[in-house]
Amino acid sequence: MEEIFGCPNFMEKWFPFLKAEDTPIFFPRVEAILAKVKDVRELWPGEKILIVSEFVLLLDIIKEGIQRRSKTDAKFKFPLTEYNGTVNLENRARA
Repeated sequence: MEEIFGCPNFMEKWFPFLKAEDTPIFFPRVEAILAKVKDVRELWPGEKILIVSEFVLLLDIIKEGIQRRSKTDAKFKFPLTEYNGTVNLENRARA
C-alpha cells in the first residue's frame, strides 16, 4: 500500500488497488458506517443517505464497501451518487 501513496500517478493506481477483491477495506470505521447505513435502510427504506467526509479517499473506500456488501446483502443494493470536488458541475446538478 505504501508504494501507491507516494506515487506521482496515485489516482491511476488507487482505483484498481481499491477494486481488487483482496484489498482489505473493512476497517472498524468503515464497518461502523456500513452498520449505520444498514440500520437506516431497515428503518426508512427508500430514503436517501448522505455520508460526509473531508477525505475523498475515505468516501471511495465506503463506496467500495457498499458495492462489495451489495453482493451478499440486499439492504446494500441501491444506487450510489458521488458529490465532491472531483465531480463536474453537470453531474453535481444531477446529484
